[in-house]
Amino acid sequence: MERIKIKFIILVVSLSLFSCKKDRFKLSDVTETDIMGNLVGNVNQNDWKLYKLSQATDFDMKVFNQLNTGTPFNVNDYHSCDSIYNFNLIAYPNPIISNCMLNFKLTTNIEYVKALQIVVSKDGKLIEKSGVDPGFFPDYKINALVKRDFIFYYIFVTSDSCLYFGKGNVIGCTN
Repeated sequence: MERIKIKFIILVVSLSLFSCKKDRFKLSDVTETDIMGNLVGNVNQNDWKLYKLSQATDFDMKVFNQLNTGTPFNVNDYHSCDSIYNFNLIAYPNPIISNCMLNFKLTTNIEYVKALQIVVSKDGKLIEKSGVDPGFFPDYKINALVKRDFIFYYIFVTSDSCLYFGKGNVIGCTN
C-alpha cells in the first residue's frame, strides 16, 4: 500500500511539472535582448513589428475580440490602412531577469490617438490590458505569479481610425 502511495505522489508531481512547462516559451520563440536592449541571441522574425489590421491572424482577432469588456474597444470600429510608418520597438530584457519589468525603446512617427497594451497567455486568453496616452509608451511590469511567459500585444489607432498592431513573445520573470 505504501508503494502505491509513493507512485501516486510521484505521478502527481510529474504531471504538475510537465503541465506547467507547456506554457513556457523556448529561447527560439523569443527575441533575446539584454538589460540594455541589445540583441544577444535568437531573433524571432515575427516579434515587435508593426502590422496593419488586415494582417491579423485568426489568433490575433481572437485576442482583439476579448477587448470589449470593461473599457469598450471594438476592433470592428477600425480599419486597415496602407500608410507606412517608421517603427522600431525593442522590448528588453527578454527573458526578463530582474525586477519583473519589461522595458521598451520605441521610435516611430505614428501619430496615434489611442493605444493599448495587452497581455495574453500562449493560448490567447486575456490576462491584462491597459490604455496608453498618446506620445507615451510606458514600461510594463507583470506579476510573475500571474503568468510566467506571455504574449505582449500593442495596438495603435490613428485619427482616421486606422488600426496598427504588433506583438512579441516574452519569457517572464523567473524570480
